[in-house]
Amino acid sequence: MTYLELHGITRRYGKVDAVAECSLAINEGELVSFLGPSGCGKTTTLRIIAGFERADQGEVHLAGERIDGVPANRRKIGMVFQSYALFPNMTVADNVGFGLRVARMPPAQRSARITEMLELVQLGGYARRYPAQLSGGQQQRVALARALALRPRLLLLDEPLSALDAQIRVALRQEIRALQRQFGITTVYVTHDQEEALSLSDRIVVMHRGRVEQIGTPEVIYHRPATRFVASFVGTLNLLDAQVTDAVRGVVQIGDQQLALGVPLSHPAGATIVLALRPEALMLGGSPPPGQPRLSGTTLTSEFLGAIMRITIRIASQTAIVDVLNRPGLATPAPGSIATLSFDPAAVTVLAADAATHRP
Repeated sequence: MTYLELHGITRRYGKVDAVAECSLAINEGELVSFLGPSGCGKTTTLRIIAGFERADQGEVHLAGERIDGVPANRRKIGMVFQSYALFPNMTVADNVGFGLRVARMPPAQRSARITEMLELVQLGGYARRYPAQLSGGQQQRVALARALALRPRLLLLDEPLSALDAQIRVALRQEIRALQRQFGITTVYVTHDQEEALSLSDRIVVMHRGRVEQIGTPEVIYHRPATRFVASFVGTLNLLDAQVTDAVRGVVQIGDQQLALGVPLSHPAGATIVLALRPEALMLGGSPPPGQPRLSGTTLTSEFLGAIMRITIRIASQTAIVDVLNRPGLATPAPGSIATLSFDPAAVTVLAADAATHRP
């Protein structure tokens, strides 16, 4: 059931559209991430939902109620900020219970709720500490407990993990997802971190220059990007320029090499297209199954990245990256040697020159 709806949200600063005609429907209990680079409009959209900013046009509906004219403190929305925003002169317990006290919850009930929330975020023994006595990860847990204590109708998180180191980010994002599922709370999560968005989300909204580029599940966003921006921003991707030579048979040319993709193309002969291929979709050497497209090129570099070896190969005037699962005794091609690549045609996304998506 649709729970949060944005209809044509636009926010302008002077002549610049920070957000342009953003429309979105989020289901009850869903976790949706807004993903994009700095300045793409994701945080502005979140602040409009929260009521901290007003849109120049458009509507925001929550649980069937139009709320864009409702003050922020009456929307019953919980928010977790990047900077934690804890009161330094208050204990952990007082921080978590601040909103409950403002709402005039009876002391005994408030104390029970604070205890419950601190146990949920694994800070049961920290009630009397102050924020300065906590690590960054612990402070963010307090901020999350404070947001959830009021049982909000909607939870908003604005880059909540960006100030933490990598190991703590991974652990805390798993906890956030577990709590979100436990409470069944509809959540909007803003991040510029692709891995966070892919691992946490039911769906991802990719934004660029104030506009929504694509909305889809993590699998769709990763494997079937709708625009060249999405293709290049989410994950590592090879973008190989090619020219259609036979649209009916799905034959394209890269440099002096021809590839048969096996199915008709919607682009006419002579059209320039881009083949988008993930590094893990490319197979290096070996004996590929019959009918798989093949490319040959010159090995440039091999990088040791722990679980994988990343090999860069020049194909005509372009380069392709191949990720090979690392194992003891793995032999990789030496720089300057000829390497052969192959791939399953189903792994290819064909992007037109105007960045619209077309399947081969």
